[in-house]
Amino acid sequence: MTSEVAIVGVGSSPATRDGDVKVEPLTVTACKRAMDDAGLAGGDIDGMFQYTFGFDSPDATKHAEYCGIAFQLTNILRDLKEDVSMGRVYIPAEDLWAFNYGADELAQGVCDERYRNMMRFEVGRARDFYRAAVPLVPLIHKSGRPGLCAMIDIYSSILDQIESNNYDVFAKHILLSKPRKIAIAAKALIKPKVEGAGPSPTESQS
Repeated sequence: MTSEVAIVGVGSSPATRDGDVKVEPLTVTACKRAMDDAGLAGGDIDGMFQYTFGFDSPDATKHAEYCGIAFQLTNILRDLKEDVSMGRVYIPAEDLWAFNYGADELAQGVCDERYRNMMRFEVGRARDFYRAAVPLVPLIHKSGRPGLCAMIDIYSSILDQIESNNYDVFAKHILLSKPRKIAIAAKALIKPKVEGAGPSPTESQS
C-alpha cells in the first residue's frame, strides 16, 4: 500500500437535492481533485473504501481497509473474463510469473492446472482479508452492522461459487441468485456476525 491517502467528502445540499445537479459528476471531480492534492496518479490507487456505516474507534480504519481490499479482490476474480476482454489484467504480474501463467493465456481463457492453482491462491488471499476485516463489525455503529455483515457474506459467497466451479470464471459469469442474496440479508438482520476474526493478511502469510 502507498503511504499517501486522498480523502474525499461528498454530500447533498439544496443545490443537488432541488436542482438539476447530479451527485455522481461531483463525486468524480472531488476524487480527482483530492488525488491531485495528495500527489496521486490513477495507477497509485490501491483501493477505495466508502465510509457509510459510522464508527467511533480509530481501530476501525485498518479493518475497513482490509474489508475494501477483500471486496476489490473478489470483484477482480469474478470479472476476470470481462476485464481481460477489454485488455485489462488485474492479477499481479508477480502472481502470473509465480504460477508460470501468462496474461496472453488469460486472454485466451486457458483453464488448466496452473490457472487453477493461481486462482486457488488468489481466493485464499481474498479470504485472508475477509477474516482480517471481521473485527470491523463491532467497531461500527450498531445500525450499520447488518448491512456490512450482509455485504461480507454476499462477497464471500461469490468466492464459494468460484471454488464450486473449479475456478472456471470463463464458462459463465459468477452471479448469486436473488433468493440467495435475500437469505443472506435476512440472516445478517437476525444475527450480525461478530466472531471468527483472524490475523491480518500479512500475519497469516508469514
